[in-house]
Amino acid sequence: MSIHYIRERPAHQEIFDLLVQSGLFANVTATLTPSIVGHAFDGSNLVTSARSQDGRLLGLCRALTDFSRHCFVATLAVHPSAKQQGIGKALLHFTHSQAGDPSKIVVFLHSSPDAVGFYEHIGLVREANCFSINNVS
Repeated sequence: MSIHYIRERPAHQEIFDLLVQSGLFANVTATLTPSIVGHAFDGSNLVTSARSQDGRLLGLCRALTDFSRHCFVATLAVHPSAKQQGIGKALLHFTHSQAGDPSKIVVFLHSSPDAVGFYEHIGLVREANCFSINNVS
């Protein structure tokens, strides 16, 4: 399967559908809508996607970057039918390349507990010095 990695902002419904299908929102789907999810993507300054040759959305990455030193990945999702084909890893690397000079940009992301093994498997380094303010109920 030929996969194209591009910088784009898919339609809100298309984003929402992929995120729900990927299982990323398994515990919070009832409180999210295409509008809310789309607003999060609209507020991000770097959105990349993976599409099949026929245009089907296979993966998404949403990031915030200063295009100089830091890139914070907020969302990475791959459609279940496209998992274990290297799309998530390739999408992260493509996003890194779009954030600026990859030799100068550090990529950070917060992982769900279920995805820690994936990130370690693809070579990301676990950091112990990250912090959060988490008032989300």
